Amino acid sequence: MNKLTRGERAIMNQINNSADAFDNADLPVTVAPNKSMLGAIGGNPAFDAQFDVTVLQKYYTVVTATGVYTQVTAATLTAALKTKLAFFLFGQADFTSGYKNIRSYFPIDSNWVFAYVGVYGKDDFSALAFDATVTANLAEGDLVLCWTSALPGGGTTSLATVIIRCTQVGYGTLLASSHSDVFYMNYIRYIIPDTTVIAQYSNNIGLIFQSLFGLGKQNWVSPNSFKRPDQQQTGIIDIPLSQGIDKQQCLASYINYDCIELSLSIYVRAINKLKA
Repeated sequence: MNKLTRGERAIMNQINNSADAFDNADLPVTVAPNKSMLGAIGGNPAFDAQFDVTVLQKYYTVVTATGVYTQVTAATLTAALKTKLAFFLFGQADFTSGYKNIRSYFPIDSNWVFAYVGVYGKDDFSALAFDATVTANLAEGDLVLCWTSALPGGGTTSLATVIIRCTQVGYGTLLASSHSDVFYMNYIRYIIPDTTVIAQYSNNIGLIFQSLFGLGKQNWVSPNSFKRPDQQQTGIIDIPLSQGIDKQQCLASYINYDCIELSLSIYVRAINKLKA
């Protein structure tokens, strides 16, 4: 076999260091030569696809007699409700049971009671009787985790929603696809836009696996341990986390009451798609 010339090696390196959009990630360059490409830059790993997940936190008070919702800020919450909630990514098998398993690893203060999880636009949220104030903050395809509280009292209760949203595709589609398709991520860029709440980084990321018959195992990653003094960007931490994601694997963490938004930019090194 002939050795590659220097020019041929340069072309191969260029191909190997490029990535395309999530939807086309399974198509080799030679099959779709006219598709858009992203070139690698310094500081980013080699990757075959990339997508972004945004976690949003919204609070409301609810007048018990009328069911009218009013959006409130984290700062105005009753003191007893200024605690941590949780968010869960992937784990499609456990999602079908309302994340029963993963929630056991992330207990929440008793003032908040887990109420529901579903994909907005597909699942039935009627028991919570959302009005336009709540639905204005939701997009079809969002995964919505709901907690309720009897506080502050006096005829008023509270609702907290943690919304999981994907920029490139409806998150519900991404979650459903993981039932059959498998991908291997090799990097997470963890972004907190509001740098006054970077205490959020003290919450570990849990990697929770549950087998078909309930056998579980877990690992934990500390975002703070990946802070780099040379990065000089307070609200960004790059985590070189390599992990295969399928229907049995879940990523999860707590979210502080005052962290109303965070983003996870996830880099994918390889994808194994179920072929039709």
